[in-house]
Amino acid sequence: MASHDPVHRFAQSDLEAEARYERFEQVDPFPSIPPSLLNSADLSDYVAATGMVWPYYEDAEHLKPASYKIALEGEYIVWDETAGRQSDSLEKGQPFTLKANSIAFVTLEPMFRVPLYIALRFNLRIKHIYRGILLGTGPLVDPGFVGRLSVPLHNLTTNDYEFLGGEELIWMEFTKLSPSPVIRPASRKDGPQRAGTLFQLPTRKRSNLTVVDYVHAAADGRPIRSSIPDAIEEARAFAEEATASSRASAAATNRTRRFISAALLVALILGLASAVGVVLSTYSLFNSATSRIDALYRTAASPQPSSKVQSQIGELHDEVNRLQGLLYIAFPTSIAISLILVLAIWGWTGRRGGATALEPGLEERAPP
Repeated sequence: MASHDPVHRFAQSDLEAEARYERFEQVDPFPSIPPSLLNSADLSDYVAATGMVWPYYEDAEHLKPASYKIALEGEYIVWDETAGRQSDSLEKGQPFTLKANSIAFVTLEPMFRVPLYIALRFNLRIKHIYRGILLGTGPLVDPGFVGRLSVPLHNLTTNDYEFLGGEELIWMEFTKLSPSPVIRPASRKDGPQRAGTLFQLPTRKRSNLTVVDYVHAAADGRPIRSSIPDAIEEARAFAEEATASSRASAAATNRTRRFISAALLVALILGLASAVGVVLSTYSLFNSATSRIDALYRTAASPQPSSKVQSQIGELHDEVNRLQGLLYIAFPTSIAISLILVLAIWGWTGRRGGATALEPGLEERAPP
């Protein structure tokens, strides 16, 4: 049973809160309170009796007429663009930065043990809402939930925001459900006493502030801009840079191909010139040798040809045979070299044409 001592009215440990919850999980300690959104006095009485929230602070800093302020503390997970997944535990007073255009999963401080006749809803504090921070969808906690709550925070602005462990993050409201056959009311004898305090809205909350006042106070005068246009512009700039780099690479490749084509053309011309030169030189030597053989034959036809003349005729025959063989080799070889060079130039030209045909595709992929 909850203590009637005002100092120890609330559970002093998580173990004690668990014991109170087990007693009142399906037993309503205050059946006279109708199903409705609980005010701060009714909420404090239910927490004291059931151990629904631990730790719990009954003071004007944490309570408004119909909501309770809950702090950020415990494990968190973020994904960094360079380091990947990062997780740690946020302790009281420890800083945590929610970076621009990022999402983080953070844990709330209390341990919740929700009786079967109460449901919870929550949302960000007004300060964080006007900073441009979004809370993940689904802020309803059903009856029977036991555990600590984790929530996703979306920062879709261009500002970095720093949080401290123990800093209040959300406002939570508690609603008593309509009657259910599984819920039993506590007897007057066994039911805890009522001792809750009804807290009023602070005077500063009744100042009729404008949206300008809220935004200025939330962001300390900094502009609150969406990070989406910057991200789009960054992607556009990257795409344009990639397109320019592709075009520069294509131009460099075309210059290289033109140089190689010119070099091959020069080599072809030189090869053909060399082949023609070899053929002409061989043909000239062949004609010279043939003329000398004819002259020697005329000399040998004289009445008394010398043995020296006969020897020269044999040597010239051998030379003619060698020149004839060289001519048979040089001419086909020259033709083959020329054909190889022609095919090489044709191949490079064809690839160059194919690469040029791809260039319009680069322009088509460029961002508008």
